Amino acid sequence: MCVSRLKLLKDLNPHTPIFAVYGGPLESYANWNARIEGFVDDSWCFTQPKDLEWKWRNGDQILSNWFQERGAQLSWDSVVIVQWDLLILAPIETLFKDLGPEDVYLPGLIPVAEVEQEWCWVRPDHWEAEIYQAFRDHMAKALGYTGPWLACQFITAVFPRRFLELYSTIPEPEIGFLEYKLPSCAVALGFRPTEVSTIDVAWPVGPRRQRRPACSAERWEVGALTIAWHWSRPHGQRLFHPFYRAFPSRRWAIIGFLMLDSLATELGGRVRRAWRKRLSR
Repeated sequence: MCVSRLKLLKDLNPHTPIFAVYGGPLESYANWNARIEGFVDDSWCFTQPKDLEWKWRNGDQILSNWFQERGAQLSWDSVVIVQWDLLILAPIETLFKDLGPEDVYLPGLIPVAEVEQEWCWVRPDHWEAEIYQAFRDHMAKALGYTGPWLACQFITAVFPRRFLELYSTIPEPEIGFLEYKLPSCAVALGFRPTEVSTIDVAWPVGPRRQRRPACSAERWEVGALTIAWHWSRPHGQRLFHPFYRAFPSRRWAIIGFLMLDSLATELGGRVRRAWRKRLSR
């Protein structure tokens, strides 16, 4: 799946450098690196002995480690984070053309107060609330920052070089969860996190929840019908998450894939409805 994503990224962005960051099992890195070699300009492996739970909670620290060990040596102004389950169907420069050289983009940006009673990472009756409070206390002590407290959906992001330079200097960087840590730290470091008008990101809770979103942090895969609906419209969305399967990179292959997958989805839905109707008799 990663190989198919890289093929698609390379076709859409032939002049944009692609830097691969690998966070999987160390014993698989050589094989993975050999398979993607023709599609990337640089490849780096996270080698710290951390488990999957740590890596999932601390993706920001993997990126910070990449910057310190490798990224600072490479030539770039801003980096766009493209995670393994993110599907992008437009050039990077088109999607993020409105961002300035010092802009930090974090999708689904909202005040924590909007989801404080529902979002498990900050909800007062959830054990994660203690970690959130510890993060706030730490920010006040380390950076003199007392708010505003912001949250995002870490599906993708755009970070200028100066942001990662400063972010890598924050003491005790593992305190907190990255989806409120990144936007709050960005403000504390003097940046103004922004959104992108062409990307609509839904929240799993709160006022921005959607029934069938094209882009959200929920685990349900975006359906081919949703992708086809957006892709067929000039101003439809071109960024989808999550999508867990390989995806073609050529236009006619994409059309064929979406048509067949949409047809299979529709037929499957009809079969399920007919079966439920039969059982209810």
